Amino acid sequence: MIKDKGVVLPALKEGANSKKLIVKADENTRKYLDRYEASRSRMVNDTELDKSALLSVIIVVEDMTKPQDRRDLDKEEEQRRQAKRKTETEMAFKERERRWQHREETMATNREREAERDLDVREKPIRDREIMARKSRSLVVPSTTVQST
Repeated sequence: MIKDKGVVLPALKEGANSKKLIVKADENTRKYLDRYEASRSRMVNDTELDKSALLSVIIVVEDMTKPQDRRDLDKEEEQRRQAKRKTETEMAFKERERRWQHREETMATNREREAERDLDVREKPIRDREIMARKSRSLVVPSTTVQST
């Protein structure tokens, strides 16, 4: 037994004839389905489910018969992905450059500070000696020379 729901496969080439979609079940499956349908009562939503299933089949058939459109979409999607990847790569590169520049500037600043500290360490004893010398000069009372007449 063949169930015909009126789904038509469109022709792949121009000028060719369209063909009806025929779904065949093997004998055992067909008997089981017939018994199942006979044993249950039809509900209102069954026709809606049938329509939904038919629509799903039609969508699948359309997808199968329009592979070129899908390939075009795939190409466009791939181009979008590549553009996005390129943008993300450029942004990541700029971020790495910015971090590297910041690192270099920080290292230069740290080297300058360290050099100043080293200079301070070397100059501190010299400054301390100079300060001590000034203090010792100021503590020493100048001797007065008396001239005799």
